[in-house]
Amino acid sequence: MRNNRPYGVFAFGVVIIAGIIILNFFSLRAVRAQYVPGQSGLSAAFDLTGQFREWLIYLGKWKSLAVENKNLNRELEKRESLNAKISALEAENEFLRQSLNLPLAIRREMIEAGIFSMVMDSAGYRALINKGDKAGLKPDQVVISPEGLLAGKVGAVYSNSAEVILVPDPQFTATVKVLSGRTSGIVKGALKDGLEMSLVSQSDLISEGDLLVTTGDDFFPAGLVVGKVKNIQNSETELFQRVKVDPAFQPRSSSVVIIK
Repeated sequence: MRNNRPYGVFAFGVVIIAGIIILNFFSLRAVRAQYVPGQSGLSAAFDLTGQFREWLIYLGKWKSLAVENKNLNRELEKRESLNAKISALEAENEFLRQSLNLPLAIRREMIEAGIFSMVMDSAGYRALINKGDKAGLKPDQVVISPEGLLAGKVGAVYSNSAEVILVPDPQFTATVKVLSGRTSGIVKGALKDGLEMSLVSQSDLISEGDLLVTTGDDFFPAGLVVGKVKNIQNSETELFQRVKVDPAFQPRSSSVVIIK
């Protein structure tokens, strides 16, 4: 019986070679026109060594493009991060600009005091200042920053020092309103979460970024900047909105002013 195996191997080889030629002629024609414009598709079709070399060149170029694309994505991520930081700084700038432009009609005596100790933990946010009873300080007197931001109120008073209950302390409360609207409520210290504003009904108009100032309905003078709304939670099953506030006063200052 005649062995047809050599003819089968030969036929298989012819099919493979023909497939490579067709693939090279049609599939790589556009790529070759881009990278090897001087070579015709017909002459390149029968150059098997050249084809293999071409594939290696194209693979090298594609690998290079993949690395370049990865680097560009990293650069884009860096730029997006930078843009986010710039936006945050712009928002903080605008907030401070609004704060410093608020008119403060305070005509009471003021006492400047230095902060020489500060405690901020789960037990409370308190500061110790270098003025006390001899300087005329009394509990519940209003404490502001040199820029006019509400810092807190006087707590315990000693002979030559006093404790300040800072705005994030749970014992701190104040009546506030939205600067650009009519919505009002009561803020209460919430430790590391800043402040929480209560008694804001579901129909009251309030938005993230709104500036809150004192109303003057308690012992705090009207117009003191308290903070900025950072988060609002609404629920159809609850009567009031849940509002979280970032305090305007940040405990970086080395001095405060007490309003007598």
